[in-house]
Amino acid sequence: MSDPTSPLSSRDTRRSAYKHLRKQFPQLNWLFDATGEVALPDPSILPVAGSLVRIVVGQMLSLSAARTIMARLNDKANQRGLSLQDLPLDDLRTAGVSGRKAKTIGIISQMVRDDADCFEKWRRLDYPALQKDVKEVWGLGDWSAAMLGIFEFGHPDLFPLSDGSLIRALELVEARYCGGDPLGHELAAPYRSFLALALWQALDSHILTPANE
Repeated sequence: MSDPTSPLSSRDTRRSAYKHLRKQFPQLNWLFDATGEVALPDPSILPVAGSLVRIVVGQMLSLSAARTIMARLNDKANQRGLSLQDLPLDDLRTAGVSGRKAKTIGIISQMVRDDADCFEKWRRLDYPALQKDVKEVWGLGDWSAAMLGIFEFGHPDLFPLSDGSLIRALELVEARYCGGDPLGHELAAPYRSFLALALWQALDSHILTPANE
């Protein structure tokens, strides 16, 4: 029997996940239909250090703002022939990266220079161990660990309550479709990442909107 806490993404997992979610949350079947049963991203083959830079840039920013900054950074990295984490401070700041985030990116760069495999080892960790290691890096916390776990490593059972967008989506669902009661997202285990992905998609696609919009 497979371990539901290990990184895994497949058509069978997606089918099992939404069968479970539809059983646990029948009031959200319409939402799963509307979002098209969002798939869990396959584990990334890109360098983890570069993924960390993207996650750092995205901290406390809208998706569009983060994409704009990342486009600038990717252009600079391509021009200079450098990895994202090795861009000089001036390039980071000119692209719109805050001083605090630039410091974290500098730390990531130094860690890779000290040990080229330091972040690649994270691919083999279960989530509690990954979360612990991520939080030991200055400027990274629970949100960063969850984004790495879901979008880069394909962990299927994460529900990052440190994410503001997810909280907004959850509040809308609870107010409108749960009579103000908690949704009970814990019931989504061992597929909580799929529930989070569906709620994010519903919010981003304006399937879920505040009552005054």
